[in-house]
Amino acid sequence: MSGLVATNIRVRLRDQLVLNDVNVRFERGRVTALLGPNGAGKTTLLSCLAGLRVPDAGDVRLDDADVFALERRARARRIGVLPQSSEVHWDIDVATLVGLGRFPHRERWGESADDKRAVLRAMAATDVAQFASRSAKQLSGGERGRVLFARVLAGEPEWLLADEPLASLDPAHQLDVLDQLHDVAARGAGVIVVLHDLTHAARVADDIVLLRDGRVIAHGTRDEVMLPDRVRDAFGIDVHVGRAVDGDRFVVPLRRSR
Repeated sequence: MSGLVATNIRVRLRDQLVLNDVNVRFERGRVTALLGPNGAGKTTLLSCLAGLRVPDAGDVRLDDADVFALERRARARRIGVLPQSSEVHWDIDVATLVGLGRFPHRERWGESADDKRAVLRAMAATDVAQFASRSAKQLSGGERGRVLFARVLAGEPEWLLADEPLASLDPAHQLDVLDQLHDVAARGAGVIVVLHDLTHAARVADDIVLLRDGRVIAHGTRDEVMLPDRVRDAFGIDVHVGRAVDGDRFVVPLRRSR
């Protein structure tokens, strides 16, 4: 069975069941948005899918391989993770930091020509090439966010998992990142992204997984899930779902419904 598949995932943190029998399958070549209110379990699910958190029950399989049994370097070659935090803990220049995304691919003799090309492509795609020689610690939060996104892109993973990648970005760079996520999927990789902005999700996602209280309450294509009644069920708000002149959907929150 191909794809990234979570089966009967349960995670308990202290006395709270954060994920409760989650079953969901993701496919390559598609962008899937994980949506839901605060505390719905989005980040925890993403961590399980990436092999970073072992669930209390259930399993995660990548093309029939147990994600948690994969050797760490092999897993890092296949799954690239962009965490929610944009903190940088080392005083290194941006080009070096982006180059760390190639570490799982590097041979013992060091950086190859392919590595260098991948880093340059990633820096150009995220508009951070002009920061190449600057310390990552000297950048703003949004600039660091783009650099860390470049690091993941440089690894050219089969699966790109991103947790709120737009949080610290200005509107122009938010659109750039959405376009990059779409391009990554168009090249055949699977993309799973946690988002809070419903219009951004409607713009970029092929599929949507809607979570509430640790359970999947809807999973399907964007047009199947991004509907007023489903959004109301998940978030407790009334929304207007419309279409812009270019055909993209947009979502306007109107009021609380509960």
